[in-house]
Amino acid sequence: MAVNIQRAVDMGAVSLAPNEFLLYSLFPSAGNPIWSFSCSDRKGIFQISNNPRPRYDWVVINGPSGNPLTVPLDRGTGIADIYAIFFVFAQVQSYRFTVVKRPVNVVIQDVTLTAQLRTDTLPYPLGVTAN
Repeated sequence: MAVNIQRAVDMGAVSLAPNEFLLYSLFPSAGNPIWSFSCSDRKGIFQISNNPRPRYDWVVINGPSGNPLTVPLDRGTGIADIYAIFFVFAQVQSYRFTVVKRPVNVVIQDVTLTAQLRTDTLPYPLGVTAN
């Protein structure tokens, strides 16, 4: 695997109070992105392929959700979970993603991943705990 990782911000883990949320934004370079979003307990929460867009947004919330693009935390208070985006570089050379804690507007992650080979893949994690 030859993925170059540029981290402008990468806190690695975050805690969310009730009704706080994480706004994920993913920006693939030109091409047809293939990626998925999962947590330790739920594989393939989102799986994207053959849906090229310049930006994808979704939310992870410590609270109830009625929106398919809003993912509620599924572990109890104080129990950490790992959420990850799994990137496939077969048709896209690079991805940039940001994770912003809202409503306080704190950037938790701002990362750019650039592959050297089309066969490269990479999971990128973030630890999330409800408090």
